[in-house]
Amino acid sequence: MKRSHPLIFAAIIGTLILSGVSHGGERQIPFSPGEKITLRVRWAFIPAGEIELEILPFEMVNGMKSYH
Repeated sequence: MKRSHPLIFAAIIGTLILSGVSHGGERQIPFSPGEKITLRVRWAFIPAGEIELEILPFEMVNGMKSYH
């Protein structure tokens, strides 16, 4: 059995640890208000359902910017 390389293992672990470090400030999110997605589900040729997700503008709740 071949021995794993400790340097590669350490680099992978370090990358995983540093990817979770917070840099303070407001977090970046992958979506913004006004975006909308519609998904349709079918089973073969039979429509099974539909869902729509829309990101609404932020609201202030107890002095904090919050999602609707």
